[in-house]
Amino acid sequence: MHFLSQSWTTTTFRLAKNGIEVINDIHENSPDFILLDYRMPLLDGLQTLLLLREMDLAKRPKTLILSSCEN
Repeated sequence: MHFLSQSWTTTTFRLAKNGIEVINDIHENSPDFILLDYRMPLLDGLQTLLLLREMDLAKRPKTLILSSCEN
């Protein structure tokens, strides 16, 4: 675990409650990576990703969409 703690010392994590917060925050923070939940409220992960692709961003962040389902 010592290796992991050193590799994350310069990493900042931000939490958005929904896709709208992600879209509103993207220009101010310029993230390198975005992790989206497919089932986010207001804008789901796919809708958020599509809006991110349409935005004129200086640097396009890598994006991963995850989800889980209950059966």
